[in-house]
Amino acid sequence: SIEFRNAGRCSKKEQDDELWNKFREVKDEFYNKKKAYFDELDKSNAEKKAKKEDIIARAKELVESFENIKEANAKMGELMNEWKAVGYSGRGDEHLWKEFSKVMNQFQDEKKHRHNEIVKMFEERATKKEQMIKDMKALLADSDFSNEEIVKVKNMRKEFNAIGFAGKDKDDELYERFNEVVKKYFEEMKFYKI
Repeated sequence: SIEFRNAGRCSKKEQDDELWNKFREVKDEFYNKKKAYFDELDKSNAEKKAKKEDIIARAKELVESFENIKEANAKMGELMNEWKAVGYSGRGDEHLWKEFSKVMNQFQDEKKHRHNEIVKMFEERATKKEQMIKDMKALLADSDFSNEEIVKVKNMRKEFNAIGFAGKDKDDELYERFNEVVKKYFEEMKFYKI
């Protein structure tokens, strides 16, 4: 607009007014398109911001309520992919990212805590199963193969199984050791009961 005015006047006022009106029409069209572009950008950014806020809310809910670590990990991965797909949301995007990152860090901490609790639970169960193996061996060593004792062995088998899973590294091996002693008990019982 300043450059247009600095270009000087035409020799005729009508021609000058006509050129000014054309320039003003082009300028107004440019500003209208610019305004429409930024209005659309603001609308798009508001939608993206709302999507990111929803992702953050779902991530927080996941941190507070997940049961299965593997499933929760997959869901958090899906939320991260959704986040990336949304793209830049304009002003405030960095704040949203910090909030989402904080929730993801809380999730990692909770996952680690729960993993440690599971490991501890498996260790406690393995210890109980080890004790039952010792108890079964002691029973076998001093066995009289009475009806009460046979019922006790059968109940011990149920108790052993009721303890629960002791972790993939130990559970099968503990079961085999316990089962071997029980099997030996019943084999010797057959020999003594003849």
